[in-house]
Amino acid sequence: MVTFVGCASAKIGTKFDPVATRDYIKVNMTTKEDIIKLLGRPWGKGSAMFDDSEEEVWSYMYGETSYIAGKTDVKDKMFYIFFDVRV
Repeated sequence: MVTFVGCASAKIGTKFDPVATRDYIKVNMTTKEDIIKLLGRPWGKGSAMFDDSEEEVWSYMYGETSYIAGKTDVKDKMFYIFFDVRV
């Protein structure tokens, strides 16, 4: 009989606290430069439409995956920041 036992882990993105990040950002006060200083460059950028208004969207992600003795544990965090392009 052969038995394999092992473990592995992987991390992606920059770890952040979603509540502290949300509390840090102030509408019409916090700049894009402030956000980059806090979180680094966004994982992704895009746009979204809300009530005929286009908004720029930045996304941040952090993920951890571990595999220990046949059990996989996945933890992901996503954070989206919306900028009104009219401003």
